[in-house]
Amino acid sequence: MFDYSFNFTLPCQECTAEEFEKLVTSDKVRRAIAKARECEAAIRQLGDDADEMRKQLEAEKAKAKRTLPCIMFQATFDANTEVESPSAPTQKRWRNNKNARLNGLFIVDIDHVDNPDLMWQENMDVIKRLGIEDRLMLGFITASGHGLKYVLKADAAIGDIAANQEWFCKSLCIEFDKACKDAARISYCPSKEDILFINSEIFEYNNEEYDRQFGGKYRDPNGSSANRSEGESSAH
Repeated sequence: MFDYSFNFTLPCQECTAEEFEKLVTSDKVRRAIAKARECEAAIRQLGDDADEMRKQLEAEKAKAKRTLPCIMFQATFDANTEVESPSAPTQKRWRNNKNARLNGLFIVDIDHVDNPDLMWQENMDVIKRLGIEDRLMLGFITASGHGLKYVLKADAAIGDIAANQEWFCKSLCIEFDKACKDAARISYCPSKEDILFINSEIFEYNNEEYDRQFGGKYRDPNGSSANRSEGESSAH
């Protein structure tokens, strides 16, 4: 059980299996990913003296990625009452840590991967040796074509989101994006062709006990640095 929004400006809604299928097969998603990869390929061909062209291509790539739907795999979000007119209060669910309800999932984002298919196979061999295949919920190649994203069940005995991310990546001996520790972290929607693995349980999984143990850390405005709400520049 997790949320998504069509873009940064819209409130969240539940991402059901049916909605997820619509998103990953949509022309909008496929076009945006194709554009991002076109830019990435051009960047990789540039020489060291092409700084201006590199900046332009990076900006075009980021623009393409920002048109992708935003998926928040680590949480759902409580609603705020908004009074748009005195007679018509509305309930909208905005993406921020203070409204986050942890679902017991965590993400790992691995950047700068030359051959994501090969890394996926190598990492799966380790995951099987560790005996945690049943905790893997989703794996896909990211929009740039040179990254991997994992979604897994968190282990409360290990700790909060950041602790589970660190444990997983140390187990695989890989570097990862540590900025993903916030509950409200977004992931850009993949295309169906880039999904390497999915367990349908991901759409129903909701570990309420995990939220009771760790959710307050993210919702408390006076708590740790995990309360930062994620902006556009922090999404992958």
